[in-house]
Amino acid sequence: MTVGPDVVAREEHREESDARVIERSRDEPELFAALFDRYAGAVHRYAIDDIEDQEWSQIHFSLVGLLMLVPVMPEDLRPAAYEALAMVPGVKAVPNQKDAAGRSGVAITYDDPFSHRSHPETGAGDSFIFDPDTYEFLGFRDTRTSHGRTYDQFSYLDSWAVTDKAKQRP
Repeated sequence: MTVGPDVVAREEHREESDARVIERSRDEPELFAALFDRYAGAVHRYAIDDIEDQEWSQIHFSLVGLLMLVPVMPEDLRPAAYEALAMVPGVKAVPNQKDAAGRSGVAITYDDPFSHRSHPETGAGDSFIFDPDTYEFLGFRDTRTSHGRTYDQFSYLDSWAVTDKAKQRP
């Protein structure tokens, strides 16, 4: 099988459009992987360069939300989300941080230039704390400043469960 500008199908030995390869990729995922690899470098290079400053804030919020709120996901999605999060300018990993339950983890912080609550000089802002070994979400710390006083507000994830149906209790 050859995958290039003109994709040749394995069994049909005829030229095939990219759209047709994408259609067939449900049955032959290696075709889609090859097609993706063909375009990935160009897409990544131009996509990153075109992201506006305020869009980075939205990307950070979406990725952290995914990591925090979706405990069960396809095997490779969590590592890919962490890799994408690491590409966001202003994101920092801070080791040895505690959640409200006292568990130690790695805090992911973001100096968001568009948030009134993010202040790099005082450390005020959001910290999402993840287990350093499993990368599961542990808790959240929000450092706030109000009326000249700075304080920490904590929350933590005690447990989660998967059910067979919506609104079903574990």
